[in-house]
Amino acid sequence: MASLSPHLDDGFHGLFPAGLQRIPRRRALGAAAIGAWAWATVAAEPSATVWDFSSPERTPDPGNGLRIRLRDDVTTPDGEPVLEMVSVCDSHSLAWTAHINCWTNCGDNEHQPLLTATFWARGDADSTLAVRAVNEGHWPVSPLTVVRLTGPWQTCQYRGRLRRPTRGWVSLPRISLAKAAAGQAFLIGPVRAICTA
Repeated sequence: MASLSPHLDDGFHGLFPAGLQRIPRRRALGAAAIGAWAWATVAAEPSATVWDFSSPERTPDPGNGLRIRLRDDVTTPDGEPVLEMVSVCDSHSLAWTAHINCWTNCGDNEHQPLLTATFWARGDADSTLAVRAVNEGHWPVSPLTVVRLTGPWQTCQYRGRLRRPTRGWVSLPRISLAKAAAGQAFLIGPVRAICTA
């Protein structure tokens, strides 16, 4: 396993390889704050984003009691890096489940663009992930998809149209631990997201 160092992110602990520093986060997600962050957004139409865990800027933000760390002792079936997610609490004991946010700049979304995200996931059988998009205020802006995990690696794809007008940054996807016990580990591979008009 890689040398890990703890990192405090708005009150939640994440783990990153020693020597890497996370870009400071702000509690209020205003357009100016998000615009100043260095994300891995490809400046082209359609807007595409990849989180490959190669740096803190290319690693999703953990939230609501989620601990994350990079794993170098395991890879996806494609040989790509893996992020481990562990919930501090049982999912049923939380008002808002532990999650990661993958912020994507979708520009002006008044025309209900199609949001698509793909990633590998692995978790205990009978555990579930919930996937959807949320806006800067963390309000759901797309349909919810529930992914039932079966134990081995499986590919996950999210597709949904934006339900309400929003501009700028959308967490595409927000991946939540919908059914998880305290301390239960989930693994995900790089997350690829695209927003098309």
